[in-house]
Amino acid sequence: MNPVKKSQKEKAVVRMEEGYMRATIPYSSVEYRNLVLSIVSNITKETKLHPECIERQDTATKGFITVEFSGEEYMHRDSGDYITKLLHTLDIDYTD
Repeated sequence: MNPVKKSQKEKAVVRMEEGYMRATIPYSSVEYRNLVLSIVSNITKETKLHPECIERQDTATKGFITVEFSGEEYMHRDSGDYITKLLHTLDIDYTD
């Protein structure tokens, strides 16, 4: 069972260029924010990959969480698998 339904209308923005891969996930509630951070933590423990995580909080309940891999040590398939697993677990689509 997925913890979030696509009906939430959340959609990640995924960017990939030489040297980095980034997924930016919007949130519109504290509960969803905490869920995203919890899933990031779980995937990090599972994969032993450590992305940079940046949060931009626009209001008390809305903002964005960005998960980014950069540098030569992360330019391999594993970082893409990490992002794919994150989006799949959240059950959200993405755009680029």
